[in-house]
Amino acid sequence: MVYRLFFTWVFLIVSTGSIYAQRDDELNRRAQNWFEEGHSLFTQEKYKEACASFDRVLDRFPNHLPSRYFHARSYFHENQYEKSAELFKNIVEGELSDPLYLDSWFFLGKSQFYNGEFSDARESFRIFLEVDSDSYLKSRGKRWLRSAEFAEEAVKDPVEFEPKIVDIPLADYQSVYLPMKSFDGDRFFYTLREKGRERLVFSYIQGEGEYSPHRQFNILDNFPHTAASTLSPDGELMLLTICNHPTSMGSCDIYVAYQRGGQWQGPFNIGSPVNSSSWESQPNFGPDGRTFYFSSDRPGGFGGRDIWKSEILDDGSFSDPVNLGPDINSAGNEGSPFMHPDGQTFYFKSDGHPGMGDFDLFLSRKSRDGNWLEPQNLGYPINTPYHDGAIFIDSDGKTAYMASDRLQPMEKRGIYRIFSFDLHSDAQSTPVTYLKAFVVDAYTKQPLTAEVSMVELRTGEEVYSGTLGSSGILFSVLRAGGTYTFNASLEGYQFTSFRFEPDSTATADDPYLLTVELNPIDEITETDKGIVLRNVLFEFGSHELDASSYSELDRLASYLLANDQLEVEIHGHTDNIGDPDHNMELSEHRAAEVVNYLIDKNVDPDRITGRGFGENKPVASNETEEGRAQNRRTEMVVKRMKD
Repeated sequence: MVYRLFFTWVFLIVSTGSIYAQRDDELNRRAQNWFEEGHSLFTQEKYKEACASFDRVLDRFPNHLPSRYFHARSYFHENQYEKSAELFKNIVEGELSDPLYLDSWFFLGKSQFYNGEFSDARESFRIFLEVDSDSYLKSRGKRWLRSAEFAEEAVKDPVEFEPKIVDIPLADYQSVYLPMKSFDGDRFFYTLREKGRERLVFSYIQGEGEYSPHRQFNILDNFPHTAASTLSPDGELMLLTICNHPTSMGSCDIYVAYQRGGQWQGPFNIGSPVNSSSWESQPNFGPDGRTFYFSSDRPGGFGGRDIWKSEILDDGSFSDPVNLGPDINSAGNEGSPFMHPDGQTFYFKSDGHPGMGDFDLFLSRKSRDGNWLEPQNLGYPINTPYHDGAIFIDSDGKTAYMASDRLQPMEKRGIYRIFSFDLHSDAQSTPVTYLKAFVVDAYTKQPLTAEVSMVELRTGEEVYSGTLGSSGILFSVLRAGGTYTFNASLEGYQFTSFRFEPDSTATADDPYLLTVELNPIDEITETDKGIVLRNVLFEFGSHELDASSYSELDRLASYLLANDQLEVEIHGHTDNIGDPDHNMELSEHRAAEVVNYLIDKNVDPDRITGRGFGENKPVASNETEEGRAQNRRTEMVVKRMKD
């Protein structure tokens, strides 16, 4: 039957005369007026009223194909997919099928898809691609065919999904979406829509499942349409979307606001090169609080809207946006980017990758070489045949927040509510916590603008490197189960180093709060009390430095070069396992290895010497592994202050 229809359409396409006109000629004047009225209403997107006009025509002229086609399209756009599927099926199966309406196969497939009839939809899209020569819908037909094939299999293997409404106090008519939590878990941000206006608001989280009524930002009073916010992990910077404002460069732009003394300042348009005459929206901070991701339809992408990234530079300006590339972006549209604070798991929505139809939620994980792996659909029923977009994942890596009307009773459909659920294991991120360190003078307790470095030993990633602000506070995200080095230095103060190993289940609810006291060099007299270089490590049973030690030793070299009045001695120590003579020799070689490394970094050899003590100066019991680990150490001892 399909092939018979195909050759019929080919014949009709090459025939002279207008089928459309012939069908119109069959109508009397009154029916013609009804049809023209219906078509006008259709073009104005008044689909319900259009249906009534086409009903009048079809009551008198049931075979009038243009009325049948636009009648079906009107029901489709009214989301009455059972009715539109029935009507489109009658069109494609009837003898009156017309080459002007071959896209009926496409809309039949979409109607069947939204009805959950994925096998039938797959067949309809296949036929559409077979009979369609080169219409504007062809590429979309290919994407929908892939989605129908995906959905047909996905519904056979659903993922775990138990959503619960987030109980924010709201009026029945208010919609809320685009959820986001502050990293410390105190505030819950979202976009509220009422009376056609979008406003960025927040609620305080008062307890388990308890939220305050929404609060507005006074700084946004003069901005009519605000939405889609993101906070830096330390909560000091906020990026948000503002649309249709005189200060905007395009329809929607990204703005920045910041806190000073607990008060929000701004917002300010971040301008070029991030904003343009195109649409820029949906910003999201990465864990470093400098890199951020956003969606834009600016030129240079791979489809409609793509995901891009930019960075806040040291001088406060913004780097040129970089497209995330074809691993993330498709020929369709991508948006609502969310980089989990683990820095390795990236969530986004797309209508271009195979999914359950319309926009689906996906994740991609970063490979060892820093590239993004093939996007993974979050699965059914997290994704459905309807628009699913914008997801936020909490610091535990599994608690997800989304917005939809799917949990609303039928009479409240179209009014969005935020719900939460636990992600299935394949879609979870690594749990994260954070370090909040206060670097102060050991005597005055005043904050210090110290040089600080943090490195994750497992990956070698430099998590933080820079000079602290006047508050002396460092805020850094830590991946649960990682091992982090921390060192601080400042001219005129002692060098200090630490190590952190967050528990594998740690979250932002249980952060590391640390006060680091730096001793002024002027207060140091010659002493045998060493500064333990906790992040200087060696290969097992060897004096060869582990590569993870280089970052700390480089910092130490810079510190010694800046404080050239110090003469220091490097001490090596071991535990008591093994032969004492061997341990003494090993400790001497290890101390010498550190000395040589620092000399290679231009430290004056006259200012630095090394000694080994073997197992002779334990600082803990050698009866436990924990104690032995403390005894295996490298120390720096200040021996003399130059005049």
